Amino acid sequence: MLDTVKLKWTREPENYSIRPDRIEITTEPHTGYTTKENDKL
Repeated sequence: MLDTVKLKWTREPENYSIRPDRIEITTEPHTGYTTKENDKL
């Protein structure tokens, strides 16, 4: 079982919800990362 109390963010998302049975994270597409494929977008 995942202990959600021990979770640590490297970069905390603006919108998230943590419940005993579910973790939901809402992000914007194409933000916060760079790859060679992403450079073509």
